[in-house]
Amino acid sequence: MVAHNPSFCDITWGAGGSTADLTLDIANKMQNIICVETMMHLTCTNMPVEKIDHALETIKSNGIQNVLALRGDPPHGQDKFVQVEGGFACALDLVKHIRAKYGDYFGITVAGYPEAHPDAIGNNGLATPEAYQNDLAYLKRKVDAGADLIVTQLFYDTDIFLKFVNDCRQIGINCPIVPGIMPINNYKGFLRMTGFCKTKIPDEITAALEPIKDNDEAVKAYGIHLGTEMCRKILANGIKTLHLYTLNMEKSALAILMNLGLIEESKISRPLPWRCPASVFRVKEDVRPIFWANRPKSYISRTIGWDQYPQGRWGDSRNPSYGALSDHQFMRPRARDKKLQEEWATPLKSIDDIQEKFQSYCLGKLRSSPWSELDGLQPETKIIHEQLGKINLEGFLTINSQPAVNGERSDSPSVGWGGPGGYVYQKAYLEFFCSPEKLDALVKKCKSFPSLTYVAVNKNGNLVSNISVKDVNAVTWGVFPAKEIIQPTVVDPASFVVWKDEAFEIWSRSWSALYPDGDPSKKLLEQIQNSYYLVSLVDNNYMDDWLSRNTRSYLFPFQSVGTSVKGASAERLYIEWKMDFQASGVLSHPPTGILLALIGLINALRQRFEKRFSVLHISNMILSIGSMIYHSTLQRLQQQGDETPMVWEMLLYFYILYSPDWHYRSTMPTFLFFYGVGFAVVHALFRFGIGFKVHYVILCLLCIPRMYKYYIYTKDAAAKRLAKLYIATLLLGSICGLSDRVFCKQISQWYFNPQGHALWHVLMGFNSYFANTFLMFCRSQQREWDPKIVHFLGVLPYVKIQKPKSQ
Repeated sequence: MVAHNPSFCDITWGAGGSTADLTLDIANKMQNIICVETMMHLTCTNMPVEKIDHALETIKSNGIQNVLALRGDPPHGQDKFVQVEGGFACALDLVKHIRAKYGDYFGITVAGYPEAHPDAIGNNGLATPEAYQNDLAYLKRKVDAGADLIVTQLFYDTDIFLKFVNDCRQIGINCPIVPGIMPINNYKGFLRMTGFCKTKIPDEITAALEPIKDNDEAVKAYGIHLGTEMCRKILANGIKTLHLYTLNMEKSALAILMNLGLIEESKISRPLPWRCPASVFRVKEDVRPIFWANRPKSYISRTIGWDQYPQGRWGDSRNPSYGALSDHQFMRPRARDKKLQEEWATPLKSIDDIQEKFQSYCLGKLRSSPWSELDGLQPETKIIHEQLGKINLEGFLTINSQPAVNGERSDSPSVGWGGPGGYVYQKAYLEFFCSPEKLDALVKKCKSFPSLTYVAVNKNGNLVSNISVKDVNAVTWGVFPAKEIIQPTVVDPASFVVWKDEAFEIWSRSWSALYPDGDPSKKLLEQIQNSYYLVSLVDNNYMDDWLSRNTRSYLFPFQSVGTSVKGASAERLYIEWKMDFQASGVLSHPPTGILLALIGLINALRQRFEKRFSVLHISNMILSIGSMIYHSTLQRLQQQGDETPMVWEMLLYFYILYSPDWHYRSTMPTFLFFYGVGFAVVHALFRFGIGFKVHYVILCLLCIPRMYKYYIYTKDAAAKRLAKLYIATLLLGSICGLSDRVFCKQISQWYFNPQGHALWHVLMGFNSYFANTFLMFCRSQQREWDPKIVHFLGVLPYVKIQKPKSQ
C-alpha cells in the first residue's frame, strides 16, 4: 500500500500495552525503512507517565511526529478500564501531557465516536441524547487541549457519520474529521468487531450478508461494494479524506480505492526514483548513490547515524561514515527467506548454472534475488530485461541497472518520477560481477569509447577504474517547472568501495548460506566471491545511447527510452553476436557490394544494356550503402535503409526473371512498383521481426524456378560456371553467417577470430555480382547479342556483347 503514497499509516498499541516494544520497533521501521509517514497509537492502559514518556522520546528520536492519543481498552481479563498508578485516566489527560511537555513537535490525533463511545451506549444499542452530547463535549475538550485531527470509530451507517460531523461543527470543533472505514472481510470477524464496538448494523446490510455468510469470497466482494458506496456518499458530501482500517488485509482497501478512482495500479507516482524517507531528520534528503537501489533498507540502516543528508548534490562523500556491516543488513523476512530457498538453493555444477540463475531473474522467471530487497523486477528494468538476460549468459552477472532516458515525461509509468509537468533523464547504467579475464577485455574495449566510465573492485579491494575516486557522476536527473534541476542518483567511486563489501558478502551470507557445509555448490559460489570483480559501468552519452547498439559481449546493450525509444531498440537481432559487429559490417561493404555493383553498372552503361540492369546494379549499391550506415549506427531508421532495399532488389530480380519481354508500362512493373512503395511505408511504421525474414525468403523462393530454367537452357559453359559460383557463394556465405551467430561464444575464445559476419558480407557481394552477370548473359542470349563471358584482369567475369547495328 505504501506504493500508493498514503498520507500516513498507523500502527496500533497492544491491548494493555502488552506489545509496547514491538509497536515502537514497527513504528520505527515504518517511518525510516518502509519510508511512510507513521502515526503510532499510544494508550493509557497500564502505562505510568514514565513509560509514556519513554515511548514518546523513542519515537521522537526516530523522527516520528504523529501520535493517536487513546485511553485504551481494559487489559486482558478485565471488563473496565482502571487508571494505573502514576498514569492517566483518559485520552484528554494524555493530550494535555503531550502538549505540555513536547510543545508542537507532535501532531496529535484523537478518536471520535459517531454513535458515542461504547461505554455510553446502552443495552439497546443506542446512546441517550444526553450521553451523546456529553461525548461530543468531551471530544471538544480534547481538541481544545491540542488535538489536531479526529479519526472516527468504525461505522456502517453513513448518515450517522454525516450527522456526527455536522454536530461537531455546531459546537465549534473545526479540525479535520476523517471517517474510519472498515471493509467487511469475513462474516464472523464483522460480527465480533461490531459487537465489541457496539456499532449499529443497518437492516439492509444484515439482509445482504445473511444468505452469503458462509461464503468468504462473496462476503469479501460485498464488503468491497459496501465500502465503495459508503465512501462515494461521504466524498459527495464534501469530506476529502478517508481512513481505511486494513487489519493487515490490504486487498479490500485497495479494491475500494481503485473503485473510487483514487488510485490506479498502472500509475503509481514516485516523488524520486527511490522512496523518500518519512523521518523528520531525512525530510530534505534527495540524493543517493545508485548502488543501493535494490537494497534501500540496507542503505538507510547504514546511514542512519549521519548528522546531515545530501540535498541538491552529493558533495564530499568521504566526510560521512557509513555504518559497519552487521547481521541487520542480511536479515530477511521469513517469507522472503523461503522464496530464496526455493528459487536459489538448487544444485550448481558450473558457472553456466550460475549465469542461468541471474538470467532467469532478469527475465522475470524468479521473483527473488539475494542482491535485492524488492519483489521482482522494477518497471524500468523490464525495458531492458531481454538484453540483461543475454548479458548474464555471457558471464556478466548483473545486479543493478537502468536504461538510458532522454527527456521522458515525468509521469511515465515505467521511468517517471517527480510528478507531472517535468522531464527526466538517465544515463545507461549497469552493475555486475565478472571474471578478471572478462574485465580485461572490457577495459580494452572501453578505450575505444570515451563516453564509457567504469569502476571495478574485487573482494580484496584491488581497484581498476578510468575515473578518479573523487569523480561523482550524476546518472539520473529531472527538470521541473519553477525548480532547480534535481539529481537524485549518482555514481560515487568512494561509496562504491563501501558498497562492494556488502555486495561480496551477499555471496556467502545470502546465497551460499542456503547450502550445507561441504556442498559443491557452496564451494563454487565461494570461488566466484573470491575471484570475481564487481563493476560499475556508465554510458555518459545518454542522448545517443550508442551503448545499446554497439555492445556485444564486452559492451552491454541497454535500450533507450524517451524521445528516441523507437530508434534505440532496433538491433535486438544481433546483440548476442560476439565479435565486433559494426566494424565487420562497415568495412566489408565498400570492397564488395559497392565496388562490384559499380563495376557491373559501368559495364551495363558502356555496352548499353537494358535500363533494368543499370537499375539493378544501382539497387545493389543502395543496399550496400544502407547496410553500411545501419551497421555503423544500429538505429531503427537506418535498419529500414538496409531491409527495404533488400525487398526492392528482390522485386527487381522478379521483374527481370519473369517479364523479360515486357515493356515498363506493362502490368507487372506497375504492380511491383506499388508493392515496393507499399512495403516501404508499412515497414516505416511497423517492425516485422521474424515476419520480415519470412517475407524475404518467400520472394527468394519465387525466383528460384525461373533461375533454374535459365540455367538448364544455357549451353555456355562459362555462363553455367557463373550460376555455380552464385550457388557456392550463397551456401558458403550462409555457413559463415550462421556459424558466427550460433557459435559466437565458442569462436570468441579462439586465438584468431575468422570474422564470419564480415565474410558473409564479402561473399554476398560476390553472390549478387555473379547473379547479375548471369542474368545479363541470359538476357543477351534472348536478344541475340552474341554474349561472351570474359574476365577482367583474368579474374573478374563480365559479359561482353555484340549488338546488331539495328539495335
